[in-house]
Amino acid sequence: MGDEAANPQGELMQMLAAMRQDLLNMRAEFGERVGRLEQPPPPLHPAAAPAGPRARVGNLHPQGGDMPHLEEDLPPDPLLNQNPRAHDPLRRQNARGEEQREGNTEIKLTPPTFAGKSNPDIYLDWERRLEYIFECYGYGDRKKVALAAAQLTDNAIAWWDRNVAERRRNRFAPVTTWRDMKYLLRSRYVPDHYHRDLQKRFRKLAQGTRTVDEYFEEFEKLMNLLELEESEEALMAQFVDGLQERIARKVERTQYSGMHELLHLSVQVEQQIKRKITLSNRSRTPQTWNTSNSKPPEGKGSGDRISLQEQVS
Repeated sequence: MGDEAANPQGELMQMLAAMRQDLLNMRAEFGERVGRLEQPPPPLHPAAAPAGPRARVGNLHPQGGDMPHLEEDLPPDPLLNQNPRAHDPLRRQNARGEEQREGNTEIKLTPPTFAGKSNPDIYLDWERRLEYIFECYGYGDRKKVALAAAQLTDNAIAWWDRNVAERRRNRFAPVTTWRDMKYLLRSRYVPDHYHRDLQKRFRKLAQGTRTVDEYFEEFEKLMNLLELEESEEALMAQFVDGLQERIARKVERTQYSGMHELLHLSVQVEQQIKRKITLSNRSRTPQTWNTSNSKPPEGKGSGDRISLQEQVS
């Protein structure tokens, strides 16, 4: 009887020990899983991404799954090809502060229109005049884009409508900044060879038969269109090289600092040379005797000759 009672008690102890061991194993496994969940994922490196066409996420699968639909034939957004903007050390305001800046409502300016003519100079002049108006009124980016689009006419507005429709069809983000809109407009109306031609014109520019003021106007116009980042010393040296030789020789012997001081000095030298040429021409002009207003000398007139003839006769 004693052995039969001891066996069930031993089996019960073994079952309790086994259950305890199972609980310890489950606790260890659960703790390991929680540790994996709390561990942050490793950072993704863009360089390790596989090369290939960019996939875009479309609508969800019609069968109810969460598998995205990949579209590999869509063209890339041309706005991604822009060069990054250089850092401006004077730009201390953020974009939000610029959006909330109050504009000048007392002045009424009429924005110019652009019809889409294939002339880069006309487009760049329109763009520059618009930016003056934007600066005067303190417009934000969205208002700049809206106003610029409203000033497009004829071929330009037809092109813009087509561009907006194509971006919507390709599921690109809408154009909401004036910088992006300018990039698209310049891609359409300013050909790539335009700036190369401007560079050639600027490097070969010379005064020729023009005045110094006319030469400087062309020099400054090309310099602004090219948005040159050269030093002022290099620009002044090129300006002097393009002057007429006689003016350049005198300018190089004089001290000056700055482009505008160089301009005033060149104009002054040009005026001095013109005055000297005028005086030299006057001194070389022969003075002719006006016989109609001259009087014959006394004692040698016709009356004396007649009286002499009478005496001889």
